[in-house]
Order: sequence, then structure tokens, then C-alpha cells
Amino acid sequence: MRLEAGGAGSSFPKCVLREKRGFLTAFYQVMTAKKITSAAAVTAICLLLFPEASRELFIYRRDIVLDGEYWRLLGGHFVHLTAPHLLLNLAAWWLIWGYGLHVCRGTTWAALLFFCALGAGAGLLRFAPDVAWYTGFSGVLHGLFIAVAVLRLLERRDDYPAWLVLAVIVAKLIYEHFQGPTPMTADWVGVRVIADAH
Repeated sequence: MRLEAGGAGSSFPKCVLREKRGFLTAFYQVMTAKKITSAAAVTAICLLLFPEASRELFIYRRDIVLDGEYWRLLGGHFVHLTAPHLLLNLAAWWLIWGYGLHVCRGTTWAALLFFCALGAGAGLLRFAPDVAWYTGFSGVLHGLFIAVAVLRLLERRDDYPAWLVLAVIVAKLIYEHFQGPTPMTADWVGVRVIADAH
């Protein structure tokens, strides 16, 4: 006797099979997003452990980018000068990942990561000519927080945590524009914070 989903004698109604497929699809998307997130984190950790000469190949340096080393627009975001700098950025990265998990799939994460990194690097190059060099992920993190909040709001307009995230990020950016980075952040990470990257 041949059983079909939802047919007579079937032990799995169609709705159950749909739920199982939905779960498997969601599981696959979470795992893909987790791989992308983990790959970015591992890259940043490895670059911190590399000898300084190797890290130099990735640091955003305005003059060298203008000479044609365009990979530095992306690479500089994955280089961190101190372990606390890296740990603070990784903590924020995992927070964003958890916050955006239900609205961002694997390919969405990859696209957001790429465009936020490229946007932050190109923004420094175009709008901050006085910034000679830059390392760190904070510019990308600001972009990701905003992008994920907007995606959540597109899904549900009454997503109050998303409104709160947008309000906090905008208030932080306005503060940094007029006052500069908070001294507390520089104390934590052990390096000067480049607010223009945000």
C-alpha cells in the first residue's frame, strides 16, 4: 500500500510535513548565517594573531588605497590592534547576529556584511580625507545594527526593540559627530576610536 502525504492512512498530514520542511529550511538558513558569522569572527581573530607585518597588508591606509590597493577598503575592518578591541567588536557582532536571526538568512548576512564593510571603507575614503589609517569592525557594526533594525521594521512596524535600536544608534552618531567618540570606549579598546568610520 502506497502512502501519500495527507492521503488515506497517512500518519503525516500535509501540515506536519510542511512544518518539518519549514523547520529544516529555517535550520539550514540559521546554520548558513552561523557559518558566515563564524567565518568573519575567525578571520578577525586570526588577523589579530598574525605578525604585525602580515596585518599591515590589510589595514586601511588612505594613501595606499588611492594607489590601487582597494582590498584595504574591506580588509581594514577585520584587523584589530588589541585583544579588547577585537572582543568588544565580536560581542557586538554576535549580539547583532542574534538580534537579526529571524529576518536575515545566510545570503542576506553575506550581502549586509559586504555592503556595510564596503560602505564604511568607501565612506572613509570619500568623506574623511583626514583619516590616514583605520582598523576595526565598528563602522560595519553600526551599519549592520541599522540594516537589521530596518529589516525588522519592514517585517513588523510595531517592533519596538527595532525602533529603540535605531534611536540609540542615531543618538550615538549625533553625539559622536559633535562631541567625538566617548572616552570610555577608547579606554576599553586601548586605541583611539575613529568616529568618522561610524
